[in-house]
Amino acid sequence: MSSAALELSKAFGFLKQDEVLLIQEIAKKVPVGANVVNIGAGVGTSGIAVIESNPNVKLYTIDISESSPFGGLENERNAFNKYGIPFKHSQINSDSISAGLLNWSPGIFMLIIDDDHNANHLSLELDIWLQHVVKSGYILLHDYNSEFWWEIKDVIDEKLLRNTSRYALYKIADTMISFIKL
Repeated sequence: MSSAALELSKAFGFLKQDEVLLIQEIAKKVPVGANVVNIGAGVGTSGIAVIESNPNVKLYTIDISESSPFGGLENERNAFNKYGIPFKHSQINSDSISAGLLNWSPGIFMLIIDDDHNANHLSLELDIWLQHVVKSGYILLHDYNSEFWWEIKDVIDEKLLRNTSRYALYKIADTMISFIKL
């Protein structure tokens, strides 16, 4: 099966093939019309992975950058255009903390976090965003146990992995870790 997300993964390497496949696997589980929030537009790989797998979700991509060499909202729009994928989702040009304070009713079924790799930022981000994820919803975090972003592992372990009464580990694919909210 041809996949624009897998092609972007090969071209840029921000997400590994197994990570893209995990996003696609979970996106297929999202109910029609449910909210998916993708924090960090990058080059569009994760957004395209979601829409390729389930075009009937409400996708929101949040990024602090409109455009930069490392990714941003414009890069995501360009990727959708390049692959001829209809661009009908919402982009929010904001930092993730401010965007997390918005009203996300009726909740988020799939949350992807791959933006600021600072431990303090991620901790605050999780405090704000996890409350919006619905019961049985999915949380995906990129760069878990990465040699480049080692400090975020402790935050994810503390807030999610060790919190077994609220979150269950779903799968790990390379440096993408996923959970189900209980």
